[in-house]
Amino acid sequence: MSTITYISSKFVCFSCRTAFHRGVSHGPNFLDCPTCSNEMIRYDHKFKTPAKNNTSQWKKIRFLYEHGFFFQHVYKQDTRGIKRRVRYPYDLQEAKEFAIKYKDQAIQLRKQ
Repeated sequence: MSTITYISSKFVCFSCRTAFHRGVSHGPNFLDCPTCSNEMIRYDHKFKTPAKNNTSQWKKIRFLYEHGFFFQHVYKQDTRGIKRRVRYPYDLQEAKEFAIKYKDQAIQLRKQ
């Protein structure tokens, strides 16, 4: 008998500055926050939520969201033509450069 493994998704609420795991690997990209009822957005399950009082990191995450980056894998090609994963930016300034450089890999989510 085979076993099916489900990866839980992480949903982020910018209003509460919190994240919740939900046991869905496919399905909606938006849910209502159980705390404040505002919209929560699906992020990669490996996304690390910053502390609630770390406003600079929350601004960076919001900026990246608005530009189509949900901490999905982003790649660049090296001189030999090999694709390598890119690390996500540390601060808002780096995020602005990142969004321009990798705009072709941005994701535009549609509400269902």
